[in-house]
Amino acid sequence: MPNGHLPQPPGRMAKNALKWTLPKGWTRTAGSGMRFATLKPPGPGKAEISVVMLPGAAGTELANVNRLRGQIALPPLDLRALGTARQTVQCKAGTVAVYDFTGEGEVRMVTGILATKDGDTWFLKLMGDTDRVSKAKPAFMKYLATLHL
Repeated sequence: MPNGHLPQPPGRMAKNALKWTLPKGWTRTAGSGMRFATLKPPGPGKAEISVVMLPGAAGTELANVNRLRGQIALPPLDLRALGTARQTVQCKAGTVAVYDFTGEGEVRMVTGILATKDGDTWFLKLMGDTDRVSKAKPAFMKYLATLHL
């Protein structure tokens, strides 16, 4: 982006904005900056879901996964390890590549990466305390299946 400015996330009513059905008890707050939305599962402990959209391809899958792994102090994966770490979830917006990593300090991240047919890339990242993320993961996986444009 020119002058180091980050793209604004699409508005809630934008034609290319991702839509979904929230799991029971989850809450949503509007995003700011690059974040389209923040979702929170119910229950004690730290866990939140960040929803970020970047225009275009936003880098390779391997580069994005390694960037995310670096956020929780994990070393990079190679291409072969990437393939074995990937799960997929089908939704009306396409195929979501899902990765589940536990980092140092009891931090766990489950992230979905979705490239939509309009060419944008969405990052849906559940991150927080290991136990809290473990409890929220089944609902997160169901949430990913509800994504649509």
